[in-house]
Amino acid sequence: MRSRTVAPWPTYLSGYSQFCRPRRWTGYSSIGDRYNSIRQYAAGKSQYIQTGLGRQRLSHGIRHSSTPAPSLPFKDINSQTQKTADAFISSLPITRYLRSLASSSSSEPIYTETRPYRDMHPAAHTTHLVSASLLSPTKLPTDPIFFIQTHPASVSASDSLCNVIATCYIGRDLCGHPGYVHGGLSFVLFDDVFARCAAAILKSRTAMTASMSVDFRAPAVPDRVYVYRTRIVERQGRKVWLQGEMRCLRAFNVEEMARRDVAVSDGVSCEEEEGTLVAEARALFVEPKNIEAMVPLYPV
Repeated sequence: MRSRTVAPWPTYLSGYSQFCRPRRWTGYSSIGDRYNSIRQYAAGKSQYIQTGLGRQRLSHGIRHSSTPAPSLPFKDINSQTQKTADAFISSLPITRYLRSLASSSSSEPIYTETRPYRDMHPAAHTTHLVSASLLSPTKLPTDPIFFIQTHPASVSASDSLCNVIATCYIGRDLCGHPGYVHGGLSFVLFDDVFARCAAAILKSRTAMTASMSVDFRAPAVPDRVYVYRTRIVERQGRKVWLQGEMRCLRAFNVEEMARRDVAVSDGVSCEEEEGTLVAEARALFVEPKNIEAMVPLYPV
């Protein structure tokens, strides 16, 4: 019988060899076994990335159990993981600045803080992609915070534009390639913040996606705080055009960030400049014609 020479397995893929080789090499009896192996590998490895300095840990310091936690409604995520993620976000100079504006009598722009996934219509909590599937200790351990710019009463709502500054913590179980956040998550986060921003200037308070594009500038990594911004650039009747950008902040601890001075404006903050611009997006949102037949996602 003619012998066959098998090429050696590349050393740079050695970590994947247990589930990437053909079944006769692995001993797995089913596709399910191989899938479970991939899940176990990702759960243990996704917090690391190979760099020129060696194997670098990406975590801010949130510790996870080895078993992926199930997705839970936000109201049930009252864990230490959620509190830690909230503490990271609250320590940011830009977060402290925006919160200080609520009690300020200065002429600075006023931002209203909201947790949109808590404010949405109760019937949507169990069916919405983010609140029903992505809010969990190892995915989005705490629901994103939106700071929505409001305008003086003298400004006509039909003529005013809107800015939103949003923050979130992205956990380890939202990766595509191990160690890198799936690009689809950036799309989802942009889509939700665009919709909330556009709805703020529409009479019905409802906006739906007509088109959207995302340009990825750098890989996004898990277990980091993200700051993403959006603004309305144009409005024509029911149509609203928006732009946005998303930054991944460098790893930090709460004490270090809390010692920094509060930001002095709503512009790009020092911690954002130290981070990495990972994506930019553009979108067109429209107010539905048959709005009377729809249940508003957010209170009017």
